[in-house]
Amino acid sequence: MGGEPPWNWAIFGGEPVSEDPDEDAPRHVPADHVRQIAAALATLPADEFARRYDAQALADADIYPDVIWLRDGDEAKDYVVSYYAELIGFYTDAAARGDSVFTSIG
Repeated sequence: MGGEPPWNWAIFGGEPVSEDPDEDAPRHVPADHVRQIAAALATLPADEFARRYDAQALADADIYPDVIWLRDGDEAKDYVVSYYAELIGFYTDAAARGDSVFTSIG
């Protein structure tokens, strides 16, 4: 998957936990990567993420769900910023406990 580690590890990181070739198959992200993800996310708090939000850039890049970025305006922004804040909390808490995590984009 695209992106730079450890940023891309937050969603697409880890190793598949099955032989399933489907990219939506669950993946295991080791504790060391969880700590690196949490540290990276800490450098971009949700309020700064919101300031950098660019609906046109998301639409131009065909980022899923591509129809909402321009159509839904501030509602789309609130949607993605709220989930980004949850992502920060998830990885911060997991890193503080020394946990590994399982992810699935499906």
